[in-house]
Amino acid sequence: KVSNHMSTLSVDTIQGQTTAANVKLPAGGIVNYGLVEYSIGTGGTQSYSSTSYADITGATISYTPKYSGSKCLITFNLYGRILAPSGQDAVAYLRTHINGSASKEYYVGGDNLGKLGDSIWLPMFINISQEFTTSGTSAVVFKMQTKAGANGNYFQVPHHGNDLAHHTVSVLEIAQWVL
Repeated sequence: KVSNHMSTLSVDTIQGQTTAANVKLPAGGIVNYGLVEYSIGTGGTQSYSSTSYADITGATISYTPKYSGSKCLITFNLYGRILAPSGQDAVAYLRTHINGSASKEYYVGGDNLGKLGDSIWLPMFINISQEFTTSGTSAVVFKMQTKAGANGNYFQVPHHGNDLAHHTVSVLEIAQWVL
């Protein structure tokens, strides 16, 4: 007859015996993270009126993976608004730029908003997540870019008193191996 026994392992430090003192965790475990926060501050409105993509100030992180072959979940959180000039729709584009390559593109628009006769600001919170598989342990750069729609539309990150406008970019590195 076999019975189940519960054991408790108590340690102060776990350190790998080999491989640069790294300990491998089971698949799905968070092995590293990165976070950058950018505060717009007062008087620092950012406007992006070009119809070519430009980096959004403060929406970039340089991240050094702990392991090759890990999955990274990158999350971009931004606050902004789009101008719809009188007689126009509100249109802007966002895209992620991952490890040196343009990636997913997102169309953001409000139909007929400026066509009501006045210029209109379309405010929004933006939350975009993307997955990336590491291919080494050298630093990689993840960033958000934007470009304006045609006819005077543009994306803007307005300043706010008391430092209330922020961007954050976070990275969670997730183990992919099975012990």
